[in-house]
Amino acid sequence: MAPLSDIEIEQLALNSWPGLKTYLHGGWLVRWADGYTKRANSATVLFDATPADNKIEWVEAFYRSRSQRPIFRLLSFNQPSLLDERLASAGYQQLDLTQVMTLDLAQQPEVPVSHARCQILSIEEWLVIFHELDRSKLGADDRRLHHALIQQAAGQLCPMALFVDGQPAACGLGVLDAGAIGLFDIVTAENFRRRGLGGALVNSLLAYADEKGCHTGYLQVVAKNTAAHRLYVKIGFKNRYQYWYRALAR
Repeated sequence: MAPLSDIEIEQLALNSWPGLKTYLHGGWLVRWADGYTKRANSATVLFDATPADNKIEWVEAFYRSRSQRPIFRLLSFNQPSLLDERLASAGYQQLDLTQVMTLDLAQQPEVPVSHARCQILSIEEWLVIFHELDRSKLGADDRRLHHALIQQAAGQLCPMALFVDGQPAACGLGVLDAGAIGLFDIVTAENFRRRGLGGALVNSLLAYADEKGCHTGYLQVVAKNTAAHRLYVKIGFKNRYQYWYRALAR
């Protein structure tokens, strides 16, 4: 089977991490999820990166009518340099340069970890563990929006947690769609880090996807998260393309 193209990976990722509302506007995918994550609350420039004033103004009005700052998400493979320059000159700040990585599941290595086991959970069980491990998202609104967003995802959900001596040590969400698994919300508890558990969890998700007939894995990692990037390279992921945000100050 031919490898998936960059735009095919991007479309899978958008479907797997959707907004609560989505609009197409001149080749730009404009999404809203009541502020939960920039990915689900930004205009992704898919097919036309020309900096047309009326398109920029439409996006700005869309988010301002919902009491949110306008955010644009720019993809490296569709040559968005003119739009990027226009937004920068208008005061939009660049945020969160992110690397998209892919893996051929046929080349997946194993990462053995003793005294650990991975388990597929219900989405409700998984969400409790995720919000225990990720201390950056503590509010009830975060949990509610996270649940609502995941329920909109296309494909099969694979919420997985890794347990050590009965305690949840790491968790992550896989979304299986069209022969690929997207990895999201990968987190390891602070007191269990640097033990190889993140790698074990990721490999368990990939092994599950392989059993279900998937051929490709993909994920998105913020470029400054060098530790996570090193882990994914060790597992076998390779860089494919980048994206970044342009956002007005609040």
